[in-house]
Amino acid sequence: MTPSTHREKRAHMYRTGRPRRVRGALAVGLAAVLAVGGTIAGTTFASAADDSKTVSDATFAWGMNHESGNGGFMPGSCNYLVKGKIPDPGKGNTQLTKAGYDAATDAGNASVLKPDLQGSLTAATWENSCLSVKGAKVKPGAHKDVNDFSLNEVQIGKGTGEIDSAKNTADISWKGSWTVVYYSGLTFWYASDPHLTVSSDGSAKITATASGFGSSMEDMSQWTGIPAQQITLADFPAGAVKVTDTGVTTNDGKPITPQYEGVQVKDAEGQVLNPTGNPQGSFPQSFVDFQKLTGQSSYWYSSGGSADPNKPATPVSIGYTAQSKGVAPTFTAQPADATVTEGGDATFTIAAAGTPQPTVQWQSKAVNADWADVPGATATTLTVNAAKLSATGTQYRAIVSNAIGTATSTAATLTVRQAATPVTTVTVDSTDTTGLGITVAGTNYTNLPDSSVGSFLNNGVYAAVIDSATDLAAIDQNNGFIGEAKWVAQKDIVDGAFTAKLKAPADKLDRTHTYQVVVWRAHGMPTGNAVIARQDISMTDDQWDQVLPEPVQITGQPEAVSTRAGQAVTFAATATGLPLPAAKWQSKTGDADWTDVPETSVATTSQRPSVTTHLKIDAATISQNDTEYRAVFTNLASADGVATDPAKLLVNDVPAAVAKPAATKSKTSVIEVTWQKPAENNSAVTGYAVTLTPSDGGSPKTVTAAADATSSVFDGLVAPGVAYTATVTANNAIGASAASAASDPVIATPKLAASVTGSVSTASAQNMLEVKVDGTGFVPTDLPQYWSDGSQAWKDSAGVYAALVPADVDLSAITATDGTFGVQYVTKYGPGALADGTFSTTLQVTTKDDQGKPRLSRDQSYKVIVWNAHGLPQAPNQPLILAETPVSITTAQFDALYPEKPSVKTQPTDQKVVEGQDATFSAELTGAPAPKLQWQRSTDGQTWTDVEGATESSLTLKSVTLSQNGESYRLVATNDSGTVSSDPVTLTVEAKKSDETPAPSEPAAPSEPAADGTSGKESAENGQQTGAQTNAQTSEQQLARTGQGIAGIALAAALLAGGLLLTRARRRDDQASQR
Repeated sequence: MTPSTHREKRAHMYRTGRPRRVRGALAVGLAAVLAVGGTIAGTTFASAADDSKTVSDATFAWGMNHESGNGGFMPGSCNYLVKGKIPDPGKGNTQLTKAGYDAATDAGNASVLKPDLQGSLTAATWENSCLSVKGAKVKPGAHKDVNDFSLNEVQIGKGTGEIDSAKNTADISWKGSWTVVYYSGLTFWYASDPHLTVSSDGSAKITATASGFGSSMEDMSQWTGIPAQQITLADFPAGAVKVTDTGVTTNDGKPITPQYEGVQVKDAEGQVLNPTGNPQGSFPQSFVDFQKLTGQSSYWYSSGGSADPNKPATPVSIGYTAQSKGVAPTFTAQPADATVTEGGDATFTIAAAGTPQPTVQWQSKAVNADWADVPGATATTLTVNAAKLSATGTQYRAIVSNAIGTATSTAATLTVRQAATPVTTVTVDSTDTTGLGITVAGTNYTNLPDSSVGSFLNNGVYAAVIDSATDLAAIDQNNGFIGEAKWVAQKDIVDGAFTAKLKAPADKLDRTHTYQVVVWRAHGMPTGNAVIARQDISMTDDQWDQVLPEPVQITGQPEAVSTRAGQAVTFAATATGLPLPAAKWQSKTGDADWTDVPETSVATTSQRPSVTTHLKIDAATISQNDTEYRAVFTNLASADGVATDPAKLLVNDVPAAVAKPAATKSKTSVIEVTWQKPAENNSAVTGYAVTLTPSDGGSPKTVTAAADATSSVFDGLVAPGVAYTATVTANNAIGASAASAASDPVIATPKLAASVTGSVSTASAQNMLEVKVDGTGFVPTDLPQYWSDGSQAWKDSAGVYAALVPADVDLSAITATDGTFGVQYVTKYGPGALADGTFSTTLQVTTKDDQGKPRLSRDQSYKVIVWNAHGLPQAPNQPLILAETPVSITTAQFDALYPEKPSVKTQPTDQKVVEGQDATFSAELTGAPAPKLQWQRSTDGQTWTDVEGATESSLTLKSVTLSQNGESYRLVATNDSGTVSSDPVTLTVEAKKSDETPAPSEPAAPSEPAADGTSGKESAENGQQTGAQTNAQTSEQQLARTGQGIAGIALAAALLAGGLLLTRARRRDDQASQR
């Protein structure tokens, strides 16, 4: 047959549905028909006249339709079948890759095959999945030549079930899955485990489990998993199917073609989906309903499109070899437990019956493992060769199977015993300087393995100690053994057991070597197969130390330690020796004997062959200074002990606390502190710190003193009445001692019972204020020291100063150029001496400073202060004021010191009244001393006469008359400095109306003086002044008022001048004292 003839025949087969060759040979023999009924694959057959047969090799082959092997309408895509289930890509609009194609799983017994032009079927691959039978890439649309399709088909083997050709019934199931891929994987679904049922009327149905993923041709990004569900893959109408003993065909022996043409399917609303088509038809309704979920539905029913000719279902080929029903397997003999010696063979055997004859598969289960097939173990007898001890406890069972069923035997257990070989043990019994005492014990010395000489130990055995490196072939009677060999006669081996005692002399041993006990068959040397055992002698370090001790050697000497009292101290020493030496510490002071130190202070560590011992002193004391310490090591080889060199402990500390010092007043403001040198505690005193603490809570004063000092002086202790206590601290290289106890308190500067009085008088002729000052209680020897800026040192008081100062003066702010008036210096010796602590002096204060400004103010209070000479009151390093007293300056005294010409403060005003009323004029005129006042009257404004008795600031005219109308009035003020008059004012009197009762007039408020502070008119001594005189007086009054306002400035200037004088005097005194 030519290839073209084959292609025509194959194409005709697909078009006509004639039988296709099913891959794989079919058995031709039939088994005996069972006489009893049964249930196979879910179908029950009657017992009476049961002609049913079993099927176990059924083959299912189907290409579904031509469109499932055609080109896709999306450019470059194609449709094809894949064995198994390809993996989920996880998203839509994703084409299948080769990796995904090859990763398909759960194929079961399914495969996908493709024909070539010669009709041979080969496995479909990723590379040929989109190729036609002709080898070209498939194209979309209908084709006249079926070889333009891929014609791929799924084949599933090993189908099982029952058929009854007489009744034309069949029930066959297959295990396997395939994937239907459209558009190169943009949509696909799975079909699994097809099931064929054929009814006696010739109708049939193929169902399967369908699952997959949903997408949409309108939106291919959609991707939703579809749960598994049962669907009908193919329906066959009544009379369309015939069941035979070799397959399911049409009545004329062709493959069966599912019903398609004329089948209508409906949507969810009951509307027919395929009223037309070429040809018009559909796959079953449940199939199409499922495809609505995948997005492929229109490819499985006619839709009037160009693909309609490719949609009809292609023929299904089903072949098998029917066999008469048989008998399920049963066991006629179960496997038995087996026990063997290690290395022996164990055998397990079963016997089973069944029709057809069942097959056998042995399984094993190790301890704590699962059952697993024994490879190749398919006979009724299983032999476990050369059993190992590790196989003990392993179980074995057999599984027998035929087409009817399966049976499992009981489990049999394998026990493997250890072979009885000689066992030799070696024990070191004793160790000392003479050597090793060894016991050799043997068991199972009865029937030796073939490696021994002969089968039995007729003459017993020898045992001896040898070096592990010894060549047995070189051993003879005189060389090779360590010590003597021991013979154990056969009579001494009882029930295969014996013991022997060996001695290995110490002088023949080396701890760097290893040793063995060799046991061999008597008589002869331990060579060849005469040797039964070579057993190592296990020796610990401690055992070797007892046999081969090494003397002590000092490898680390203790070192001298210098420490402070109270600190922890550690001495260390190291030695070697075997056995490891024991260590103890000893101490001695001076010429005394060595004595052991308590073990509680000793700690010893070791790392073979070295031992390190530590002596720890938790808190060294001064009494341990110059104590020597040593370590003594002993062991088996140095029983008398080996001592280290002695190491000395040097203990020092801060000095002991100084004994209570003495503090004495050597003179006013000076205290001397004396003390005794303390114990130095093995470190020389390097100096002292002396602290003086005042009783008033002030800051302590500390000075340092040299190492050889025993006293220290404090001066400038000027605070009166303050007691001081002293403490002393000694220092050395270690640190400072504790402070001494405080000395008894001592007052450096007595608190003076001083007082001062002052009285004020004026000396107007000299334009000066005099203040007489009297002081008492200023004992010269009790006056405090003062600080000399020039000498930068404290000096004894030279006396006192007295001065007049404002009562609220800030003494700390006074400098040499301000703040004091009329300073007087009272010396301790010479003029004005304070011989009896009293003095009397007069302060003279000029009323004006060099600029003519007042130095005193009427608004200020004043006091007299007395302080120490020389210096400023309250200056740095100076004491408080020694005494002070307030003084009073009377108004009269101020008036005498600072007289003021009268001036007008408030002018009178014109008055207008009705006749019969009172008229009152008021004015205010001032001066120092207070001026005399006189109201004057004038009728012409030129001539003025005094108003009798009108000497007050107010003038009241009672019940004025019309005759007084137009009169002028003024107030005149006079003191020693001059006279001034107010502005004249006019009295206006109006006639009283007939019905009007006169009422007293209210005095008008006095008018203010002119802006320049002057009145309108001022009189000279004779009562008349010219305009020029008036202006001059006005200017004088204005100057007087201005002078009062700047009195404070003048006072400050005076203080500055006074301070300057004081400073100059103080410098002269300092210079004199330095001379």
